[in-house]
Amino acid sequence: MQKLVIPTTGTIANSVDDKTKRNSTVRWIKPTNEFKWIFDKIDNVLNQVNNEWFNFDLVGYSEIQFTEYSENTKQHYTWHTDMVWGDGGSTYTPDATLRKLSCSIVLSQQEVNFEGGNFELDNINSPFIPDIDKGDGVFFPSFVWHRVTPVTKGTRYSLVVWIIGPAFR
Repeated sequence: MQKLVIPTTGTIANSVDDKTKRNSTVRWIKPTNEFKWIFDKIDNVLNQVNNEWFNFDLVGYSEIQFTEYSENTKQHYTWHTDMVWGDGGSTYTPDATLRKLSCSIVLSQQEVNFEGGNFELDNINSPFIPDIDKGDGVFFPSFVWHRVTPVTKGTRYSLVVWIIGPAFR
């Protein structure tokens, strides 16, 4: 994993560092020869899931976020969406595409490697907690509100992918 960039603080909208809303460490995996196998695996599942469940017009993604949530400061990410609303989108998508489909893949085993750190999707009256464990992924529309609750013990690792496409019609 030498080609991973130096760890950075997870931010909001690519610049806001508000630890009350988001406290995590991120690294970026780029589509190099060394990591091609990761992209290939995600591509295979992504195409199947999109064709079967969403049928979004997608054009791809460029990087994968490797995210670390540690118990040290009860790292977490409060309720948010992955879509960039309004004028702020130009930072992420200068070609008028936007995040349409998100995927979160858990790399550590809950209750063995970490406690807390639930991935939750908004379900109007109460959060929906998908039954996911090490190696499992959740695909969801990028406009769906979701969060990762504070990690209370150990470290939670995940991969996050945002798949982009032209604006919804």
